[in-house]
Amino acid sequence: MACEVPCVATDAGASRELVDNTGMIVPVRDADRLAAAVIDLLNLPTAERQKCGARAREHVVRCFSLKAITQAYEAFYTDAALSGSRGRSTTNNSLEKERSVNERVQ
Repeated sequence: MACEVPCVATDAGASRELVDNTGMIVPVRDADRLAAAVIDLLNLPTAERQKCGARAREHVVRCFSLKAITQAYEAFYTDAALSGSRGRSTTNNSLEKERSVNERVQ
């Protein structure tokens, strides 16, 4: 994706989040659908495939660049430090902060 190549992935783990709308997600353990999705991408007109690849690169930079990840960790640890001093759980607040950081980077 970082190399502007649209991807096909199985719907396992964080694949859906990683690929987002920049490629194709297929069911786990469905080799026929996986093969069909790869063929579908290969059969796209070149310009359309290049647009998918460009969107993939933009998604990687926006959500997974060093800057985006650093900001997310900074927000997480800041929240943990502040919340820890008040003795409350930070899990939900940290996830919300990470989403907020990702939205700002976008």
